[in-house]
Amino acid sequence: MAPRIIKSNVEIKASDIALHKLLIQSCRNHSKNLFLTEYETGAQFNYEQLYNDCLSVAGALNQIGLNVGDIFMVYGFNCYEFVVALLSGLLVGGIGIPMRGIDTDYELRREIKSQNVKFLFIGSQMRDLASSVKADFKQIKRVILFDSIESDSMFDTINVMKRSENKLNESEIYDPKGNRDSIVLIMESSGTSGPAKGAMLGHYDFATAFQTSSVFFSELDTAICSSPLAHMTGALQWFHAICCGRHLVSLRNPTLNNVLDAIKKYEIKRVTLSPSTMNALNKMEKHIDLSTFRVLTAGSRLPAEVAREFINKYKISQLVNCYGITEAGGSISFNTDVARNYNSVGKVIAGVQVKVVNPQTGALLGENEEGELWVKTYNAFKGYYNNSELVSSIIDSDGWIHSGDIGYYDENEELYVIDRMKDIIKQSGFGYSPVDVEEVLLQHKDVREAAVVGIPDADEGEISHAFVLLKEGISKGTIDEECLKNFVNERVSALKQIKGDVHIVNELPKTPLGKILRRKLRSDYLNNYNCI
Repeated sequence: MAPRIIKSNVEIKASDIALHKLLIQSCRNHSKNLFLTEYETGAQFNYEQLYNDCLSVAGALNQIGLNVGDIFMVYGFNCYEFVVALLSGLLVGGIGIPMRGIDTDYELRREIKSQNVKFLFIGSQMRDLASSVKADFKQIKRVILFDSIESDSMFDTINVMKRSENKLNESEIYDPKGNRDSIVLIMESSGTSGPAKGAMLGHYDFATAFQTSSVFFSELDTAICSSPLAHMTGALQWFHAICCGRHLVSLRNPTLNNVLDAIKKYEIKRVTLSPSTMNALNKMEKHIDLSTFRVLTAGSRLPAEVAREFINKYKISQLVNCYGITEAGGSISFNTDVARNYNSVGKVIAGVQVKVVNPQTGALLGENEEGELWVKTYNAFKGYYNNSELVSSIIDSDGWIHSGDIGYYDENEELYVIDRMKDIIKQSGFGYSPVDVEEVLLQHKDVREAAVVGIPDADEGEISHAFVLLKEGISKGTIDEECLKNFVNERVSALKQIKGDVHIVNELPKTPLGKILRRKLRSDYLNNYNCI
């Protein structure tokens, strides 16, 4: 059959309701349903509480001057008040940036500066950090503490705002008035190259995008949410739950033992697991009953052997594999029956088009021909914040997103992702750019050049290894590799820490123009890279 564009036969209508309005209306419509149980505290909240608390906090934010278009950040761990802070800011027209509580002081400051954050919601356990950040960044108008704190002598708190006498009416909620270019969220993305960047998502088109991926999320089973809301997988889980009135169990510290305990305690039948977590379950000697489970995996490539062993060992009722990227608004395709085809990421969802292209010539490829996957969606992605030049390198003039992933489709129009052109490291289901780590290494006084690559790892999918060229006059004997490793790991979140080795080398492979060849470095290492 001739080369073609792959798309779903299902048509979808673009949302005419902005994301924040859709979410708050859903809270009202499901007011009697249980919304959230916090695993660590046991605290429970229903949708009526969420509805009222969000409108009260939004009214208070109006009073203290959070204006339409102001960028606000929510920095903390999965908990009820994280959701309240994020949704409340959106209700008054703010642009939200959710950020993981495990991200470091260094990473927080970098994002505040680069994203021009005006309001900062921060977990109360980071109060000292809040004080120093407020002093260092004059652009920040207000710092608001949340997460189990009643009041504070220096800062506003979510709990005080919940009692605001200026509660917002639904008629006062910010209305983008059909402007499909208006921005609702800025989500961290590794993109296809360079350091982490802020992907801007639109009010209406992101609402369309996440509703189309409801194939796994539509039923009302209680579900675990271990992914942070700052990660696209987590955001989709939280938003889907709110839209259909589902009960979620949130975990701040989603260790394997905590996840398993929550599953047993709350009789959960629906869970999202990364391939690395599935692999860890495969290695457990203790057997647990998952036979009635529906499991979704996303965030990184699912090795066929891991999927096969997981299904055979636990006899689960359904394993769903999702492929997506932040720039596509989340999901691109779903394989809803991995046991039928372990290697496939399934068929594209409604509203999505995919084509496979020769990356050198741009020619459209046919069945079983490997090339770069290009994706066209509902235009949820509105560009990178403060980085318009980069957008043209990932989206062409016809609106196709160049994913940087290598794959193909078969005669049944099922997609397969087999490799990537981009340098992104996928560790435990989270993707990040090696540049984020290299930038920290280059701050060390003895480092001249650095390159970081992902090396396959049975437990985590990939782990990072760093290759370092020292400054002239500095010999290997005067510096310890562990010191360099610790220098980085103290400054980046656990998700980006160097878990492999730091290798001091004589040279780094480069192009004639001086660009470091990470792919060659990776392949050389796998073939016994010769470190000094």
